[in-house]
Amino acid sequence: MPVFVKSGGMVPTRSKDVTNDVQNPLDAVTLTVAAGATGHASLFEDDGTTSDRKQSTSTDIRYTEGGQLAALRVDGPRRAWVWTWPTGTGRARLPRVSF
Repeated sequence: MPVFVKSGGMVPTRSKDVTNDVQNPLDAVTLTVAAGATGHASLFEDDGTTSDRKQSTSTDIRYTEGGQLAALRVDGPRRAWVWTWPTGTGRARLPRVSF
């Protein structure tokens, strides 16, 4: 299924296939970034059982670019991240990442 994302947009997906979310917490994320503009996103995760926001967590993601340089900053729980962005010839890895 094609997904259209504007420049600076980000699409987080699980890096691994899982049978269910309850027994498999989100510990590995692939973040696809649409280059071409600066972008910001928040990934909100509830605990799956209550409506108490204190039991939930949020990850703040910022992508900036200028000239030949691009940077990605992720503030949130530690987990395995893979960053990619679509290019005219396939997928490429982001050169600079900070936590």
